[in-house]
Amino acid sequence: MDRIRIGKITYGLKMDSHRFVFIGGLHRSGTSLLFQCLRHHPHISSFANTGVPEDEGQHLQTVYRPAYQEGGPGRFGFRPAMHLTETSSIATPENASRLFSEWRPHWDLRKPVLLEKTPQNLIQTRFLQALFPQADFVMMMRHPVAVSYATQRWNRTSLFSLLRHWCHCHELFEQDRPYLKRILVVRYEDFVADPIRQLESVYRFLDLPPCFDETPAGRGFNKRYFAKWQAAKKGLISRHYLKQIETRLEKSVNRFGYSLRHLDMGSSDVGAVEAVPDTHPVGNTILHVHSAAAVVRGAAFRRYKSLRNALAGRGATMLSRRSAVQTTTDSRNR
Repeated sequence: MDRIRIGKITYGLKMDSHRFVFIGGLHRSGTSLLFQCLRHHPHISSFANTGVPEDEGQHLQTVYRPAYQEGGPGRFGFRPAMHLTETSSIATPENASRLFSEWRPHWDLRKPVLLEKTPQNLIQTRFLQALFPQADFVMMMRHPVAVSYATQRWNRTSLFSLLRHWCHCHELFEQDRPYLKRILVVRYEDFVADPIRQLESVYRFLDLPPCFDETPAGRGFNKRYFAKWQAAKKGLISRHYLKQIETRLEKSVNRFGYSLRHLDMGSSDVGAVEAVPDTHPVGNTILHVHSAAAVVRGAAFRRYKSLRNALAGRGATMLSRRSAVQTTTDSRNR
C-alpha cells in the first residue's frame, strides 16, 4: 500500500506525493533555529535523532559531496564543484530517486510536507529544484561579522577570508535566485527580534496554518560579535587590518542590506552595539596627529609619527599577506 489517509486528504508514500521544503544558509546563520521551529508543525516531518550532526540531510545521502569534504564551514563555497545547478552532471532523475530513497527512512511519510536543512543548500538551490521541481526554499541570512566570528571558532581561517566567503556564497545565491520558482529569504536579525511575525511569514509562504509550539527567546544574539569587532577597531594594529577589510568588502556587503562600517544597519537586533561613526581615514589621522601634538613636541612627535606610519603599513601588509596565503591555499585545494 503506497497511499495513506489523514483526515479528508490522501497522501502517497512516493516522492511525487509530498511537498519538499529546503532550509539553507551559511553555518551559524540561524538555519538550525528555524529548523527547530518548523519541525514541530503537525503537517511537517523532518529528520530527528539520526545520529548525524544537526540532523542535516547532507550527512544522510551519497548523491552530492557534503561541505566537510570540501573545506567545511567558511571555505566550502570557494570550491566550484560545490555550486550545483540543474546543469550539473549529477542532476538526473536517477539521482532524484536515489536521494529520496536515502532520505525517506528518516521522514514520517504520513505527513504531507517533508523538511530538510543543510547550510550548503544556499548554493545548491537550482540543483535541488531540478530533482524536486515543486520544492520550496527558505534561506537564512545573518550579518557577515557575526557569521564570520562565529565560524572562526571552528577553524583558523582569517577573518578576511571568512567575510569574503560570506560575500561569495551570497553572490552565488543571488545569481541563482531568478531561476527559483519559490524562494523566501529570512533575516536572522528579524527572526530573533520578532519570531512570531517571521514564522507567520514562513507559514504563509508554505501555505500552512501557523504553529508556534517552539519559538526562540531573547535578542541581541549579534551583540558579542559586534563588540569584538568594535574592540578590534581600537587596536593599534587590528584597526588598520579591519579598515582594509572595510575598504575591500563594504560595497559587497551593502548589496545584501548589511554594513561593516555601521554594524546595525538594516538590522532589527535591538541588542546590537552602536557602530563607530564612519570617518574618512585621512581626517581620522589628522585628528590623531593634532591630539598627539598637543602632548608631545620635537623628536617625541617625530617618533610618534614614525610609529603610526609603521603600524599602518604593517596592518595593510598583514591583510595582503593573509589574502595571498588564502588565495594560494584555495588554488592548491582546487
